[in-house]
Amino acid sequence: MEASPVVINEGKGPYDDGFMEHYPICSVPKSLNVFGIGVSLYFRSAMRYSMFLFLCGVWATPAIMNNYSHQDPESTPSLLKGTVFGLSRENMGLWINGASDFLICITLLLMIYVDAKSEAHEVKQLDDSLNTTEDYSVEVMNPPVDVKDPDKYRDFFIKLGGPGAKVKAVTIALNNGDLLQKLSARRFLRCRSWNTRMSSKRSSIQNPHR
Repeated sequence: MEASPVVINEGKGPYDDGFMEHYPICSVPKSLNVFGIGVSLYFRSAMRYSMFLFLCGVWATPAIMNNYSHQDPESTPSLLKGTVFGLSRENMGLWINGASDFLICITLLLMIYVDAKSEAHEVKQLDDSLNTTEDYSVEVMNPPVDVKDPDKYRDFFIKLGGPGAKVKAVTIALNNGDLLQKLSARRFLRCRSWNTRMSSKRSSIQNPHR
């Protein structure tokens, strides 16, 4: 009997053209909104920092070239070429080295100011554009003390919402933090007592004549 041929990996893979949608570069910040506020702010800030640090590198280029021209190529280590290593005060000029440092400081201060302003604006913009649990949640600040059944709250909100209203979940958070802490401490002590008893039993089994 002739075996039928086996075809492996037929069709397009996940990185082939036409299988998945590619985001254009200009829309990357908006495309990251679907991952949440934290991820979107992280990459937006990284893009801003990259642009500002690139600008600082541009301002530092004249000073680096000036320092390199006054250094001895043989006595200067490779990692220190372009720095002030081996230079005297006469080799560094105010309008080259001083101006580069001044522009870099101004750029870093501007980066801090722009980042703070942009982050505050982007947080509000992202929060308005994303659908989170808070957008569909209702918190009752003064609930009746005698009502502790979630089904009663569920029926109330369904009746309040009218026809077609749906309530996904109801949570009653009791103000019993002290009780929970005491229960947690009780459980910890019971577990430690159990571990001590088990350790004693194992020790007695291993050393029966002790």
